[in-house]
Amino acid sequence: MALINGEKLQEIQEMALEFNRKLITDPNYGAVIKRNGGFLLLGNHYGVSSKLYFGLNPGGAGEGYFDVCPLCENGPWEIEKATGESVALAWKNKPSHKGYRPGSWVNCSRCFGSNTFLYDWPSQGGWMCDATSAFVIPWSTPSKEELTPLLSGTSMARYSRELVLKMVEHHDPAVIIATGPSCWKYLRSFLGIQGDLHYVLTCAEGNKKYPGANGIGNNQYQWGKLKFGSTTVFMVPHFARANNTEALKDCASWLKSELC
Repeated sequence: MALINGEKLQEIQEMALEFNRKLITDPNYGAVIKRNGGFLLLGNHYGVSSKLYFGLNPGGAGEGYFDVCPLCENGPWEIEKATGESVALAWKNKPSHKGYRPGSWVNCSRCFGSNTFLYDWPSQGGWMCDATSAFVIPWSTPSKEELTPLLSGTSMARYSRELVLKMVEHHDPAVIIATGPSCWKYLRSFLGIQGDLHYVLTCAEGNKKYPGANGIGNNQYQWGKLKFGSTTVFMVPHFARANNTEALKDCASWLKSELC
């Protein structure tokens, strides 16, 4: 069941649509931004809980529309109750579904679904269930590398910052979860956070602990936290790349221990 504050949702939707209208008229990048499209939300809750979950930006660009509507499921950790199968796995044969990369949803549900405190699929319960899921940057790109020129060459960074600040205002979050170092970097900049995370697991430690894990050199396996005023920010792995099951379970156990 969706948990939505209609007034707050309408405000953030109108802001996002206005920013998108301005971006697609950019003389240099407007056509690319329009072709790539984007998504404001990554779930079906908004403006109710004190929990915010941020992905970096939507992958799988090329859908050609900018969607500000809530999704059917709340976040990429959702599990199909009937089968015990992640929503991502159910979409395995639909890689273009709303522009999402199924792999990131699979890894996210492996992480949070491995710990019943965070997400318990039989009961559809758990700590994550009422979190608002969104993107730090809601405009799509085929890759992180293709995002950089758009952020530096347009007003995309400023508009993304305004949307993030409005979401923080709407939720007054006790907890923010950021997925991966790049997401944390932009979130830190947008919120004006001084200082860095206290890393519980670093990239180098992850390399020793999870031998053979894919993409260690790209900082997939590290996590940490930072207290920012009344908010605690947690960084978890970037689920589009982090696919080591042992690492994801260990991260979930650590996150539970911090939240309990």
